[in-house]
Amino acid sequence: MLSVVFMLLVGLASYFKTDGIRAVLDSDKKIRAKTEELKKLDEQNAALRRKIESMQGGDYTVEKYAREKLFMAKKNETVFRFHEAPHDEGQTAEK
Repeated sequence: MLSVVFMLLVGLASYFKTDGIRAVLDSDKKIRAKTEELKKLDEQNAALRRKIESMQGGDYTVEKYAREKLFMAKKNETVFRFHEAPHDEGQTAEK
């Protein structure tokens, strides 16, 4: 009986002391959270690498990006940009 009480006290002491089992479990949770964060960052880096590689892949991709995002045009080309008119709440579609 005395050995059971002693083992129980040792177990509780090791759980609650500063570098005990509880600290190990808390550290394990932190490691899992950081691992998930690292995984997300790796996915973002991979997507950015793919984008860089596609931009380096040839003139077509660079030209497409320049036209669509920067509204650039070749010499003697005309670019038309259309903007949606603001919608009034009181107007109806039928007139």
